[in-house]
Amino acid sequence: LIGISLCEGFNKWALFGVNAYVGHEYNKFMLADSTKYGGLYTNTTGLLENRYYKENNIFVGGQIIRTQGNTVHYNLDAECVVAGPDVGQFDIQGHAEVNIPLLGDTAQVALNAYVKNVSPSFYFDQYHSKHAWWDCEMNKEFRQRIEGVIDVPHTNTKITVGVENIKNFTYFQNNGIPVLTSNGETYISNNVAPMQCGDNIQFISANLRQNFKLGILHWDNDVTYQTCSHTDVLPLPVVSLYTNLYLRFKIAKVLKTEFGADMKYFTEFNAPDYSPVIGMFMNQNPLKKEKVGNYPLLSVYANFDLKRTRFYIMYHHFNQSTGRYFWLPNYPMNPASIRFGLSWNFYD
Repeated sequence: LIGISLCEGFNKWALFGVNAYVGHEYNKFMLADSTKYGGLYTNTTGLLENRYYKENNIFVGGQIIRTQGNTVHYNLDAECVVAGPDVGQFDIQGHAEVNIPLLGDTAQVALNAYVKNVSPSFYFDQYHSKHAWWDCEMNKEFRQRIEGVIDVPHTNTKITVGVENIKNFTYFQNNGIPVLTSNGETYISNNVAPMQCGDNIQFISANLRQNFKLGILHWDNDVTYQTCSHTDVLPLPVVSLYTNLYLRFKIAKVLKTEFGADMKYFTEFNAPDYSPVIGMFMNQNPLKKEKVGNYPLLSVYANFDLKRTRFYIMYHHFNQSTGRYFWLPNYPMNPASIRFGLSWNFYD
Protein backbone atom coordinates (compact mmCIF):
# COMPACT_ATOMS: atom_id res chain seq x y z
CA LEU A 1 0.00 0.00 0.00
CA ILE A 2 1.41 3.40 -1.04
CA GLY A 3 -0.33 6.64 -0.13
CA ILE A 4 -0.04 10.35 0.31
CA SER A 5 -1.70 12.51 2.94
CA LEU A 6 -2.33 16.25 3.21
CA CYS A 7 -3.32 17.05 6.77
CA GLU A 8 -6.25 19.29 7.58
CA GLY A 9 -5.15 22.81 8.46
CA PHE A 10 -1.60 22.62 7.09
CA ASN A 11 -2.31 26.11 5.74
CA LYS A 12 -5.19 28.57 6.03
CA TRP A 13 -6.83 27.34 2.81
CA ALA A 14 -6.82 23.68 3.82
CA LEU A 15 -10.32 23.36 5.26
CA PHE A 16 -10.16 19.57 5.15
CA GLY A 17 -7.60 16.78 4.93
CA VAL A 18 -7.01 14.69 1.81
CA ASN A 19 -5.65 11.14 1.63
CA ALA A 20 -5.01 9.06 -1.50
CA TYR A 21 -3.51 5.62 -1.93
CA VAL A 22 -2.98 2.70 -4.29
CA GLY A 23 -2.54 -0.87 -3.13
CA HIS A 24 -2.17 -4.48 -4.12
CA GLU A 25 -3.92 -7.41 -2.45
CA TYR A 26 -2.80 -11.01 -2.84
CA ASN A 27 -4.94 -13.93 -1.66
CA LYS A 28 -4.15 -17.62 -1.83
CA PHE A 29 -6.67 -20.38 -1.10
CA MET A 30 -6.31 -24.14 -0.93
CA LEU A 31 -9.14 -26.60 -1.53
CA ALA A 32 -9.35 -30.34 -1.93
CA ASP A 33 -10.08 -31.16 -5.56
CA SER A 34 -10.91 -34.16 -7.73
CA THR A 35 -9.85 -32.27 -10.86
CA LYS A 36 -6.60 -30.57 -11.74
CA TYR A 37 -6.32 -27.60 -14.10
CA GLY A 38 -9.80 -28.17 -15.49
CA GLY A 39 -9.48 -31.87 -16.36
CA LEU A 40 -10.19 -35.08 -14.52
CA TYR A 41 -7.28 -36.01 -12.31
CA THR A 42 -6.51 -39.28 -10.55
CA ASN A 43 -3.29 -39.78 -8.63
CA THR A 44 -1.65 -43.05 -7.74
CA THR A 45 -3.12 -43.09 -4.22
CA GLY A 46 -6.69 -42.48 -5.35
CA LEU A 47 -7.00 -39.58 -2.86
CA LEU A 48 -8.08 -36.01 -3.56
CA GLU A 49 -5.33 -33.58 -4.41
CA ASN A 50 -5.06 -30.04 -3.06
CA ARG A 51 -5.62 -27.29 -5.59
CA TYR A 52 -4.42 -23.73 -5.08
CA TYR A 53 -6.34 -20.63 -6.13
CA LYS A 54 -4.65 -17.24 -6.33
CA GLU A 55 -6.14 -13.76 -6.55
CA ASN A 56 -4.36 -10.48 -7.29
CA ASN A 57 -6.30 -7.23 -7.01
CA ILE A 58 -5.09 -3.67 -7.53
CA PHE A 59 -7.18 -0.97 -5.88
CA VAL A 60 -7.14 2.80 -5.51
CA GLY A 61 -8.80 4.91 -2.86
CA GLY A 62 -9.05 8.25 -1.21
CA GLN A 63 -10.51 10.19 1.68
CA ILE A 64 -11.69 13.72 2.41
CA ILE A 65 -11.97 14.44 6.11
CA ARG A 66 -12.70 17.35 8.44
CA THR A 67 -12.39 16.90 12.20
CA GLN A 68 -11.43 20.38 13.37
CA GLY A 69 -13.94 23.01 14.38
CA ASN A 70 -16.85 22.90 16.77
CA THR A 71 -19.85 22.73 14.45
CA VAL A 72 -19.47 20.65 11.28
CA HIS A 73 -17.40 17.50 10.80
CA TYR A 74 -17.44 15.12 7.85
CA ASN A 75 -15.52 12.48 5.98
CA LEU A 76 -15.90 10.73 2.63
CA ASP A 77 -14.09 7.47 1.87
CA ALA A 78 -13.96 5.77 -1.53
CA GLU A 79 -12.16 2.68 -2.77
CA CYS A 80 -12.33 0.88 -6.12
CA VAL A 81 -10.69 -2.25 -7.54
CA VAL A 82 -9.21 -1.38 -10.96
CA ALA A 83 -7.59 -4.70 -11.90
CA GLY A 84 -7.97 -8.33 -10.88
CA PRO A 85 -10.82 -10.82 -10.45
CA ASP A 86 -12.79 -8.28 -8.36
CA VAL A 87 -12.46 -5.46 -10.92
CA GLY A 88 -15.44 -3.11 -10.69
CA GLN A 89 -15.82 -3.57 -6.96
CA PHE A 90 -16.22 -0.29 -5.11
CA ASP A 91 -17.07 1.00 -1.66
CA ILE A 92 -18.09 4.61 -1.01
CA GLN A 93 -18.94 5.69 2.53
CA GLY A 94 -19.77 9.09 3.94
CA HIS A 95 -20.38 10.60 7.36
CA ALA A 96 -21.41 14.12 8.34
CA GLU A 97 -22.32 15.55 11.72
CA VAL A 98 -23.51 18.90 13.03
CA ASN A 99 -23.26 19.96 16.68
CA ILE A 100 -26.23 22.04 17.85
CA PRO A 101 -26.49 23.85 21.23
CA LEU A 102 -29.52 22.48 23.09
CA LEU A 103 -30.71 22.64 26.74
CA GLY A 104 -27.37 23.87 27.99
CA ASP A 105 -25.56 21.03 26.24
CA THR A 106 -24.68 20.08 22.67
CA ALA A 107 -26.87 17.76 20.60
CA GLN A 108 -25.45 16.02 17.57
CA VAL A 109 -27.25 15.31 14.30
CA ALA A 110 -25.41 12.92 12.01
CA LEU A 111 -25.95 11.42 8.58
CA ASN A 112 -24.30 8.18 7.45
CA ALA A 113 -24.53 6.71 3.97
CA TYR A 114 -22.78 4.19 1.76
CA VAL A 115 -22.94 2.65 -1.69
CA LYS A 116 -21.18 -0.66 -2.19
CA ASN A 117 -20.71 -3.06 -5.06
CA VAL A 118 -18.81 -5.91 -3.44
CA SER A 119 -17.81 -9.36 -4.63
CA PRO A 120 -18.94 -12.16 -2.28
CA SER A 121 -16.28 -14.07 -0.37
CA PHE A 122 -14.22 -16.61 -2.29
CA TYR A 123 -15.92 -19.45 -0.44
CA PHE A 124 -19.32 -18.43 -1.76
CA ASP A 125 -18.02 -19.27 -5.23
CA GLN A 126 -15.98 -22.36 -4.42
CA TYR A 127 -15.88 -24.66 -1.44
CA HIS A 128 -14.72 -28.28 -1.26
CA SER A 129 -15.00 -30.48 1.83
CA LYS A 130 -16.20 -33.92 2.79
CA HIS A 131 -19.79 -32.86 3.54
CA ALA A 132 -20.19 -29.73 1.38
CA TRP A 133 -19.01 -29.11 -2.18
CA TRP A 134 -19.93 -26.42 -4.67
CA ASP A 135 -18.54 -24.49 -7.62
CA CYS A 136 -20.53 -21.48 -8.75
CA GLU A 137 -20.11 -17.85 -9.78
CA MET A 138 -21.89 -15.22 -7.73
CA ASN A 139 -22.69 -11.71 -8.91
CA LYS A 140 -21.48 -8.67 -7.00
CA GLU A 141 -23.68 -7.63 -4.08
CA PHE A 142 -24.97 -4.07 -4.47
CA ARG A 143 -25.93 -2.19 -1.29
CA GLN A 144 -27.22 1.32 -0.68
CA ARG A 145 -27.92 2.69 2.80
CA ILE A 146 -28.73 6.04 4.36
CA GLU A 147 -28.99 6.54 8.09
CA GLY A 148 -29.80 9.45 10.37
CA VAL A 149 -28.68 9.75 14.00
CA ILE A 150 -29.82 12.20 16.70
CA ASP A 151 -27.80 12.16 19.93
CA VAL A 152 -28.87 14.33 22.88
CA PRO A 153 -26.43 13.81 25.80
CA HIS A 154 -28.49 16.06 28.12
CA THR A 155 -31.40 13.60 28.10
CA ASN A 156 -29.30 10.45 27.42
CA THR A 157 -31.20 9.90 24.20
CA LYS A 158 -29.93 8.49 20.92
CA ILE A 159 -32.20 7.76 17.94
CA THR A 160 -31.02 6.00 14.78
CA VAL A 161 -33.19 5.43 11.69
CA GLY A 162 -31.87 3.77 8.54
CA VAL A 163 -33.10 2.53 5.15
CA GLU A 164 -31.15 0.06 3.04
CA ASN A 165 -31.61 -1.57 -0.37
CA ILE A 166 -29.74 -4.77 -1.25
CA LYS A 167 -29.53 -6.44 -4.65
CA ASN A 168 -27.95 -9.86 -5.18
CA PHE A 169 -27.99 -10.57 -1.46
CA THR A 170 -25.77 -13.61 -0.80
CA TYR A 171 -26.56 -16.12 1.94
CA PHE A 172 -26.39 -19.79 2.88
CA GLN A 173 -29.46 -22.01 2.72
CA ASN A 174 -30.32 -25.43 4.07
CA ASN A 175 -31.84 -27.04 0.97
CA GLY A 176 -32.04 -30.65 2.19
CA ILE A 177 -34.73 -32.94 0.76
CA PRO A 178 -37.12 -35.50 2.33
CA VAL A 179 -35.47 -38.89 2.82
CA LEU A 180 -37.41 -42.13 3.33
CA THR A 181 -35.77 -44.55 5.79
CA SER A 182 -35.95 -48.33 5.63
CA ASN A 183 -38.59 -48.44 8.38
CA GLY A 184 -40.90 -46.10 6.47
CA GLU A 185 -40.13 -42.89 8.37
CA THR A 186 -39.29 -39.62 6.60
CA TYR A 187 -36.83 -36.95 7.71
CA ILE A 188 -35.38 -33.81 6.12
CA SER A 189 -31.70 -34.10 5.24
CA ASN A 190 -29.25 -31.31 5.99
CA ASN A 191 -27.43 -29.83 3.02
CA VAL A 192 -25.93 -26.32 2.99
CA ALA A 193 -25.47 -24.38 -0.24
CA PRO A 194 -24.75 -20.75 -1.20
CA MET A 195 -27.70 -18.78 -2.60
CA GLN A 196 -28.22 -15.35 -4.11
CA CYS A 197 -31.42 -13.30 -4.31
CA GLY A 198 -31.62 -11.30 -7.54
CA ASP A 199 -34.54 -9.17 -6.30
CA ASN A 200 -34.14 -5.86 -4.49
CA ILE A 201 -34.48 -6.30 -0.73
CA GLN A 202 -35.63 -3.26 1.27
CA PHE A 203 -34.62 -3.12 4.90
CA ILE A 204 -35.77 -0.48 7.42
CA SER A 205 -34.49 -0.19 10.99
CA ALA A 206 -35.01 2.18 13.91
CA ASN A 207 -33.12 2.11 17.20
CA LEU A 208 -33.73 4.02 20.43
CA ARG A 209 -31.25 4.19 23.28
CA GLN A 210 -32.76 5.93 26.27
CA ASN A 211 -31.24 6.01 29.74
CA PHE A 212 -33.00 7.40 32.81
CA LYS A 213 -31.50 8.46 36.12
CA LEU A 214 -33.14 9.50 39.38
CA GLY A 215 -30.67 9.70 42.25
CA ILE A 216 -29.10 6.27 42.65
CA LEU A 217 -31.75 4.64 40.42
CA HIS A 218 -30.70 3.97 36.80
CA TRP A 219 -32.71 2.49 33.94
CA ASP A 220 -30.92 1.84 30.62
CA ASN A 221 -32.88 0.81 27.52
CA ASP A 222 -31.99 -0.20 23.97
CA VAL A 223 -34.90 -0.99 21.62
CA THR A 224 -34.67 -1.86 17.92
CA TYR A 225 -37.44 -2.16 15.34
CA GLN A 226 -36.70 -3.63 11.92
CA THR A 227 -38.60 -4.90 8.92
CA CYS A 228 -37.60 -6.48 5.63
CA SER A 229 -39.38 -7.02 2.31
CA HIS A 230 -38.01 -10.58 1.93
CA THR A 231 -38.11 -12.26 5.32
CA ASP A 232 -37.68 -15.67 3.66
CA VAL A 233 -34.20 -14.56 2.53
CA LEU A 234 -33.26 -12.18 5.36
CA PRO A 235 -35.15 -13.29 8.50
CA LEU A 236 -35.17 -10.72 11.31
CA PRO A 237 -37.04 -10.25 14.61
CA VAL A 238 -39.40 -7.27 14.32
CA VAL A 239 -38.51 -6.01 17.81
CA SER A 240 -35.49 -6.73 19.99
CA LEU A 241 -34.68 -4.99 23.25
CA TYR A 242 -32.34 -4.89 26.20
CA THR A 243 -33.31 -3.22 29.46
CA ASN A 244 -31.28 -2.86 32.65
CA LEU A 245 -32.66 -1.52 35.95
CA TYR A 246 -30.15 -1.02 38.76
CA LEU A 247 -29.06 0.96 41.80
CA ARG A 248 -25.62 2.60 41.77
CA PHE A 249 -24.07 3.92 44.98
CA LYS A 250 -20.98 3.74 47.20
CA ILE A 251 -20.50 1.86 50.45
CA ALA A 252 -18.28 3.64 52.97
CA LYS A 253 -17.53 6.17 50.24
CA VAL A 254 -15.02 3.85 48.53
CA LEU A 255 -16.77 0.66 47.37
CA LYS A 256 -18.64 1.34 44.14
CA THR A 257 -21.70 -0.87 44.07
CA GLU A 258 -24.42 -1.81 41.59
CA PHE A 259 -27.46 -3.99 42.29
CA GLY A 260 -29.84 -4.67 39.47
CA ALA A 261 -31.63 -6.90 36.97
CA ASP A 262 -31.59 -6.98 33.18
CA MET A 263 -33.67 -8.53 30.42
CA LYS A 264 -33.02 -9.55 26.81
CA TYR A 265 -35.96 -10.15 24.50
CA PHE A 266 -36.81 -10.48 20.81
CA THR A 267 -40.03 -11.32 18.98
CA GLU A 268 -40.61 -14.63 17.23
CA PHE A 269 -38.98 -15.20 13.85
CA ASN A 270 -37.45 -17.94 11.70
CA ALA A 271 -33.96 -17.50 13.09
CA PRO A 272 -31.00 -18.70 11.00
CA ASP A 273 -29.88 -22.23 11.65
CA TYR A 274 -26.25 -23.15 12.33
CA SER A 275 -24.28 -25.36 9.98
CA PRO A 276 -21.39 -27.12 11.76
CA VAL A 277 -20.22 -28.34 8.34
CA ILE A 278 -18.97 -24.87 7.35
CA GLY A 279 -19.12 -23.13 10.74
CA MET A 280 -21.57 -20.51 9.42
CA PHE A 281 -25.23 -19.55 9.86
CA MET A 282 -27.72 -20.54 7.17
CA ASN A 283 -31.42 -19.99 6.53
CA GLN A 284 -33.69 -22.77 7.69
CA ASN A 285 -34.93 -25.42 5.32
CA PRO A 286 -38.18 -24.12 3.73
CA LEU A 287 -39.70 -27.60 4.15
CA LYS A 288 -39.29 -27.49 7.93
CA LYS A 289 -39.11 -24.13 9.68
CA GLU A 290 -39.14 -23.46 13.41
CA LYS A 291 -39.68 -20.12 15.09
CA VAL A 292 -37.70 -19.00 18.11
CA GLY A 293 -38.06 -15.96 20.32
CA ASN A 294 -40.85 -14.30 22.32
CA TYR A 295 -39.06 -15.35 25.50
CA PRO A 296 -37.51 -12.94 28.06
CA LEU A 297 -34.09 -13.83 29.45
CA LEU A 298 -33.89 -12.37 32.98
CA SER A 299 -30.86 -12.11 35.25
CA VAL A 300 -30.07 -10.39 38.56
CA TYR A 301 -26.59 -9.26 39.51
CA ALA A 302 -24.35 -7.32 41.87
CA ASN A 303 -21.19 -5.48 40.77
CA PHE A 304 -18.48 -4.15 43.06
CA ASP A 305 -15.49 -1.95 42.24
CA LEU A 306 -12.79 -1.14 44.81
CA LYS A 307 -9.77 0.72 43.45
CA ARG A 308 -8.02 -1.81 41.19
CA THR A 309 -10.33 -4.72 41.98
CA ARG A 310 -13.66 -5.54 40.40
CA PHE A 311 -15.88 -8.51 41.15
CA TYR A 312 -19.46 -9.56 40.49
CA ILE A 313 -22.02 -12.27 41.16
CA MET A 314 -24.99 -13.03 38.91
CA TYR A 315 -27.99 -15.33 38.94
CA HIS A 316 -28.27 -15.84 35.20
CA HIS A 317 -31.61 -16.84 33.59
CA PHE A 318 -33.41 -17.07 36.92
CA ASN A 319 -36.76 -17.27 35.11
CA GLN A 320 -35.93 -20.58 33.41
CA SER A 321 -39.12 -22.48 32.64
CA THR A 322 -40.41 -25.14 30.32
CA GLY A 323 -40.83 -22.47 27.64
CA ARG A 324 -39.03 -22.39 24.32
CA TYR A 325 -35.86 -20.58 25.39
CA PHE A 326 -33.75 -20.88 22.24
CA TRP A 327 -31.32 -18.47 20.57
CA LEU A 328 -31.40 -20.59 17.39
CA PRO A 329 -33.33 -23.72 16.37
CA ASN A 330 -32.05 -26.58 18.55
CA TYR A 331 -29.56 -24.26 20.31
CA PRO A 332 -31.05 -23.37 23.74
CA MET A 333 -30.03 -20.50 25.96
CA ASN A 334 -27.84 -21.38 28.93
CA PRO A 335 -29.95 -22.68 31.82
CA ALA A 336 -30.27 -20.99 35.21
CA SER A 337 -26.87 -20.69 36.85
CA ILE A 338 -24.83 -18.76 39.40
CA ARG A 339 -21.90 -16.87 37.88
CA PHE A 340 -19.14 -14.84 39.48
CA GLY A 341 -15.97 -13.16 38.35
CA LEU A 342 -12.93 -11.25 39.61
CA SER A 343 -10.68 -8.73 37.89
CA TRP A 344 -7.54 -7.44 39.58
CA ASN A 345 -5.16 -5.03 37.87
CA PHE A 346 -1.55 -5.36 39.05
CA TYR A 347 0.08 -1.97 38.52
CA ASP A 348 1.44 0.85 40.69
